[in-house]
Amino acid sequence: MKFKPVVIFILRFIAVYGGGVALYQFYLNQFPARIDPFSWEITRQVTYLLQQFYQDITATDYAGYTLSDIYCSNDVILRIVEGCNGASTIILFTAFIVAFSGNWKKAVWFIPGGIVIIHLANIFRIFILGVVAIHQPDWSDFFHQYFFPAAIYGTIFLLWVIWVKMVYNQQMGAKTDG
Repeated sequence: MKFKPVVIFILRFIAVYGGGVALYQFYLNQFPARIDPFSWEITRQVTYLLQQFYQDITATDYAGYTLSDIYCSNDVILRIVEGCNGASTIILFTAFIVAFSGNWKKAVWFIPGGIVIIHLANIFRIFILGVVAIHQPDWSDFFHQYFFPAAIYGTIFLLWVIWVKMVYNQQMGAKTDG
């Protein structure tokens, strides 16, 4: 079949992405009246990072609400909701790596390594949003809506390109060895 590799890629991607989204939604459903622990951990990490540069940085969550706020001098500078935690981008990244077949031994280290990179990029993204909110609050919307989505998806795209090159080089090496 001429398109068999494409069909296999699409089916793998849909299976992993759909499964990942379903598992993630199941996880979120466990916390209907408070922020989920992963999103709270993001809040905690960004708060700690901001505290290294600014005084009077605090964070709080609210009973009955699935969000947390980070304050600077009693002013909310960041509101963290589930969508801020990077989980959906991690699921997307993982689905692509699994779908684009390659050496599973390499995928076993590449997926966790990529997740760490995405997580660190996300923490840095939220930290910079906090800095912008403190110094140039008028720029916050631009950074939140345009700059950082491009940066996060650009990071994921770069990781995908690295993976595709690794798979391609592996396949080319296997063809020349035989």
